[in-house]
Amino acid sequence: MTIVRHHDPAQIDRRNLRNTPRVGDHPREKLVHVLACSQSRLLDRRIDGRTWNFNSHLGKHFISQYLVLTHWFGRKAQGLDGNRLRRELIQTQLPDGSWQQIPDVNSCSGELNATVFNYWALKVLGAGPRNTALRTARKFILDRGGLKATALFTQIILALFGNFSWRAVPYTPYVLFLERVPLNYKGFAQWVIPHLMSIAYLRHNRVHKNPGPSFALAELQLEPRSYADMPARTPNRFFDGALIHKILAHQQPGGSWGGYTLSTLFSMMALDHYASHFPRQRARLSECIEKGFGFIEDLYFGQNIYNGALMDGSDWDTILVAHGLLASGMARETLCPTADFVLSRQQSSGGFPFGRDFEYAPDTDDTAAAILMLSHWGTQYSRPIQKAVHWLCSMQSRDGGWGAFDRNNNINCLLGRLTRRYIDSVVLFDDSSADCTGHVLEAMGAAGLNAENSSSVRRGIEYLRSTQDSRTGAWIGRWGVNYLFGATAALNGLLAVGEPSDRAYIQRAITWLLDQQNPDGGFGESTDSYLSPTARVAGVSTPTQTAWVLYTLCRANLHTGDAARRAADYLIATHDKRCGWSDPSPVGTGHPGILYMNYPVYANVFPILALSLYARQTHDLHLAHEQMARDPERAHERAKTAKAHRHAAFA
Repeated sequence: MTIVRHHDPAQIDRRNLRNTPRVGDHPREKLVHVLACSQSRLLDRRIDGRTWNFNSHLGKHFISQYLVLTHWFGRKAQGLDGNRLRRELIQTQLPDGSWQQIPDVNSCSGELNATVFNYWALKVLGAGPRNTALRTARKFILDRGGLKATALFTQIILALFGNFSWRAVPYTPYVLFLERVPLNYKGFAQWVIPHLMSIAYLRHNRVHKNPGPSFALAELQLEPRSYADMPARTPNRFFDGALIHKILAHQQPGGSWGGYTLSTLFSMMALDHYASHFPRQRARLSECIEKGFGFIEDLYFGQNIYNGALMDGSDWDTILVAHGLLASGMARETLCPTADFVLSRQQSSGGFPFGRDFEYAPDTDDTAAAILMLSHWGTQYSRPIQKAVHWLCSMQSRDGGWGAFDRNNNINCLLGRLTRRYIDSVVLFDDSSADCTGHVLEAMGAAGLNAENSSSVRRGIEYLRSTQDSRTGAWIGRWGVNYLFGATAALNGLLAVGEPSDRAYIQRAITWLLDQQNPDGGFGESTDSYLSPTARVAGVSTPTQTAWVLYTLCRANLHTGDAARRAADYLIATHDKRCGWSDPSPVGTGHPGILYMNYPVYANVFPILALSLYARQTHDLHLAHEQMARDPERAHERAKTAKAHRHAAFA
């Protein structure tokens, strides 16, 4: 893998930036410098001259989990330095003994499941019961109910080592995996299916191993006892074999199951158990298992960062970076290799995937972002754009909105009852969301669609109007934290397809956004807003969330307002000339209220998008004043329109 570095200023087109007037308290040269440095830094991170991969992740505890699970297979984790993991865990432990999933400045305490896995890893690495880190972590875990209070996915892994009773894990009947049954596994969200198959096998056969005393966690039970009270079953060649065959059929070309590391590990465990009882199958199944290990270890250790990257999002990162660079004025010729790569990733359906091993399930967010990126070439890529738009229209749900991977994948009462115990670990269905719908509408607007020429756009607008929070005017965010993400995505989409910014419901949303601004000029939201919704989201400012809002304010023609100026000042002030913007916070949402993500690409792209749009719009106003002498009537009408927008926004 070759990193291509560019330091030639000629690679960066500054023509659209140099004439920008003074921005807030910062001269235009400062803004030009920030944007140019950001462009150069992104080019430095380009891989093989065309792609980017910022390694989105969900937390160090998944590395701890992997360390434990490799012993279940009786092998050493390739690429994992135990001493380094031990040091990093001790360094990131909070004073109360806990660990956070992802570092979160809005919280002073950690999360139970992450703490259990990190405790377990330290114990496996040789820490004794009197070790300070283990002692404080053990107190935290017991104070919060012990292992019994953990989430279902954690309990499944505990049961695999005899630390939890399989009786307490819900049984999933095999009949659910028969396609001829009206209600079957295909009714769940894309991300549920690869996990559910292997879990059903492991639970049915009560699979467990005992690698040694360091893997026993009786001290974390409020009522210590041995849970090896259900002997493992011998798998049945017919019923279990049929499910194993189905599991094998779902392995992706890169070695994963579904594109996720945890579902891959569960599937490998099912194959390993089955192979131990049917030796003739061992060679074939072992090959699949090794392929799975290759996928996981490349993700976990390929960039030598122990942050728990559970899936490959390189397509998403590449599309976002290219869009940000083009929107900030970079010459298209510089990114032609990237455009070729993105086009090569378009599936026959017209959709684009999130990354490696997601080819089987393109999603609406990536497809919408790809349309925005390709639209920078004008009509050059009109055919792939039209194909992508056609696919997006086919993915619209009956309610008028869009989910991520599926259409009409709403909550099914019967399937929900069968798997109700899973809801503390995973969202089971892929409902329509405001953010996916907003992103799709923004892409459709870039492709020339609006409410007058597209019924899909009209239905999408109506969906957003009907799902707007009646109390605040905001929208819930499904794939980003939370109301700031949902509100900005919805507004960007509505404005892109021609909804007037002076509509009452749009003005309510903008007013709510302005009310969230922090004293430092930035915007931030805590993940707690998913658990305790309030009118004010109350979080420490982050570059990512501030950029979301600034971009939306500019789309709503509020770039001349005080809020936009202060947000731009915040982004400029928090930019570091050596490393750009840093945002370690969990601004991404894996499963609301359960699991959050860090997308390092966001802090590298969204501030560029927001500041570039802010600079261009401020420049346009500056030229409008100069035009007054040449065309006073036209300039006067433009000034009246801008003034009306400002008055409406602050009314």
